[in-house]
Amino acid sequence: MNYFRSSAEFDQYVADMELDPAGVIKCDIDKAVDEAKKTFLV
Repeated sequence: MNYFRSSAEFDQYVADMELDPAGVIKCDIDKAVDEAKKTFLV
């Protein structure tokens, strides 16, 4: 899974990898970390 700091970084990655932006899931890293903590720190 890749995390991006900005939309420009995401756009560059999509262009470099020749991906369809509609097929790439964007993720908020802060939310992902929070969800991971809730999952594993029980």
